Amino acid sequence: MLRSLLIACALACAGTPAMAFSWSVYSDPDVNAGVEISSASSSRSCLTGETRALLSRLEARFGTQKVISTCRPGAVIAGSGRPSQHRYGKAVDFHPRGNRSVILAWLRANANGAVITYASGHIHFDTGGYRWSGRKRR
Repeated sequence: MLRSLLIACALACAGTPAMAFSWSVYSDPDVNAGVEISSASSSRSCLTGETRALLSRLEARFGTQKVISTCRPGAVIAGSGRPSQHRYGKAVDFHPRGNRSVILAWLRANANGAVITYASGHIHFDTGGYRWSGRKRR
């Protein structure tokens, strides 16, 4: 059902220039858990300049990372209803390649926003301007 809805939405939005997202369904439950979205993307082109620059600096230091989620139009933070930074192109979820604890320490020192780890192993960082670091247990 969800796949049908995403396909229908993709077809309806295909001609809309503002919707330059890849239409994917992620199998990782942490990525979409409790998030109301119509689409998701792992594209880097939809990110803000600041967020793209931070991801580039991260990869220059630690090598290419497996990005699993970037822009998610309409995304909200699970349980709060507040807009997610993914909605604005200011957040990245990725599976770290390399020493996870060193990558986390570097992000906590360099990200101008939240750094969150998930039980599934992926890391979220954003450039939303507030500082928070923690773990989601989903």
